Amino acid sequence: MNSAAPRLEEAAAPKDEEEFPPRTCPCRRQVPVPVPEHELPPFPEVDLPSKPEIPAVPEFHFPEPEAEP
Repeated sequence: MNSAAPRLEEAAAPKDEEEFPPRTCPCRRQVPVPVPEHELPPFPEVDLPSKPEIPAVPEFHFPEPEAEP
C-alpha cells in the first residue's frame, strides 16, 4: 500500500457543510430587467424595388420512367 494514499483521501475528504455557503442557482436570482429610458422610433417605410423575373429553363421536363419489358 502506498503511503500517499491515506494523505490523498484525507485531502479529498469533504469538509463540513457548515463551511460552505448554501448552493444557489444564479438563474433563480431575481435580476431586475433594465428598462430603456426611451422607446426607439418605428422603422421608416421603404419602397422596395419589384422582384426580378427569374426565367424558367425552357422545355424542361422530367424524363418518363422506362417501362420494363
